[in-house]
Amino acid sequence: HSSINILPEFLVNQIKAGEVIERPASLLKELIENSIDAKASKVEVHVIDNGLELVSVIDNGKGMTCNELPFAFCRHATSKIENLEDLYKLSSFGFRGEALASISSISRLSCTSTTKNYGGGKITIHGSEQISHIPFKNSNPGTSLYIRDLFYNTPVRLKFIKSKNSEKNALKKTIQSFLLSSPSVSFSIKWDSK
Repeated sequence: HSSINILPEFLVNQIKAGEVIERPASLLKELIENSIDAKASKVEVHVIDNGLELVSVIDNGKGMTCNELPFAFCRHATSKIENLEDLYKLSSFGFRGEALASISSISRLSCTSTTKNYGGGKITIHGSEQISHIPFKNSNPGTSLYIRDLFYNTPVRLKFIKSKNSEKNALKKTIQSFLLSSPSVSFSIKWDSK
């Protein structure tokens, strides 16, 4: 007879990642939403190999302090909800706090972030495992996220990745929807080396 086991956190994150991050375009959508929620007026996107090698999003939003950074990558960590009523008046995008934990469980992620007044930090996470977390100084507030080797530790997800064309079109569609819905934000997009 089989007994019931509680799944370890990293496995839960990987399962969640399958739901939240089906493909590079869904990852890009989550990251740009975070930038816009952080009141960024400028967002730079860089995609290599249709997002499998690199997706980076650099913004000039509010940023996070060194102490806040690790919490951004915990499941159900969110700056949007404190009580039940908040659920009914959400005006922002990502409020479940699931995406960054999911992304960090299926990639090699590094993030630097700086706030206006309270300094910032840099964190590196590979497949849910925190590799480093150090203070980081930058004169301009904002957050830079670099996601490399997507699905490197969940090869079964790679099977779901469609043709290069299909993935590129999905990424383009995601970017275009933000261009239309966020006219006050200036975007710069780099595809591979173009």
